[in-house]
Amino acid sequence: SKVVLELPSFAGGLKAPREFLRQLTSARFKASNPKCDISHSISSAVVAPSVAVTFSDKKTVMYDFGGKTCDDIMRDVNLTTTKLQRAEMTKDK
Repeated sequence: SKVVLELPSFAGGLKAPREFLRQLTSARFKASNPKCDISHSISSAVVAPSVAVTFSDKKTVMYDFGGKTCDDIMRDVNLTTTKLQRAEMTKDK
């Protein structure tokens, strides 16, 4: 899986995306997802903070932080991951 976080260089309201990045780069997350490629960029070309998550099924979902908390985005990512893991376990049986 892969996570790409894009942040605007001159914008307010970056609390949620920064917390999201902090959680993804924590030792706990890295230990549970060692193969996850995490990158971020800060650019004046970026208008609003967003994150693109590519899941194990190779589908990419774009999340916009507008009006959402870090927990909102993380909850959706975890839900999608859980569904994929269950589908994988069912397929192997």
